[in-house]
Amino acid sequence: MQSNEFNTGVIKPVECMKEGWELIKNDYWLFFAITLVGLLIGGAIPLVLIGPMLCGVYLCFLQKFDGRKVEFGDLFKGFDYFMPALIATLILVGIFFVASMIFIVIPSIILMVLAGATGGKGGQMIALVSLIVFCVLMLIFGIIAACIHALIVFTHLLIVDRKLSGWDAMRLSAKGARHNLGGVVGFIALQILLSIVGMLALVIGAYLMLPIIYAGTTVMYRKIFSPINLPSNVPPSQANYPGAGFGQ
Repeated sequence: MQSNEFNTGVIKPVECMKEGWELIKNDYWLFFAITLVGLLIGGAIPLVLIGPMLCGVYLCFLQKFDGRKVEFGDLFKGFDYFMPALIATLILVGIFFVASMIFIVIPSIILMVLAGATGGKGGQMIALVSLIVFCVLMLIFGIIAACIHALIVFTHLLIVDRKLSGWDAMRLSAKGARHNLGGVVGFIALQILLSIVGMLALVIGAYLMLPIIYAGTTVMYRKIFSPINLPSNVPPSQANYPGAGFGQ
């Protein structure tokens, strides 16, 4: 199988989530610890650590999916993919920075300047319009953020599973997700719904749902990106897959 091939029309969100639960239910607390510790460490210095920690988390889920033994220490093998994960994080942060500048920061500054320059009733009217415009822009930004998440959801899995560079992993993730868009969007909507339900369950429920969501994401990934044979000593580098993410 070519490294940039993927399956299409194979995602059923509810089934993926159910299969994710079946995957980890016998080792649920192990995966809960792996997920929680990984996210806590990644959140300590997000720009630097979140990428390797996500790689470590997904590495554990992939090992479980592939029938291999999983130990808590496997989480820290994510640092083997430090540079590809860091590059993916920096690209993503750059995308969100540009989007926030376009849809939130610059329009907000312009609206505040207009409101401050106009006194009396005119200023009040501009302030009201500014609030409405700000809410609309926040909604647009939220939709854009959700779309970006849907497209890059498989990035760290691809870095770990196919030893791709951060950039190539993001591009291949976007292509695979785009060709399974309905299923991926449906899964993310289900993920958000379960998170909300978890939040309503005294907040702790949201944390308890995390390993199931990550397991479901891993199942969804494996349905789209079938396993390929890689030498165990191949480092994560674009050179391994020079054509991955291009030409389609």
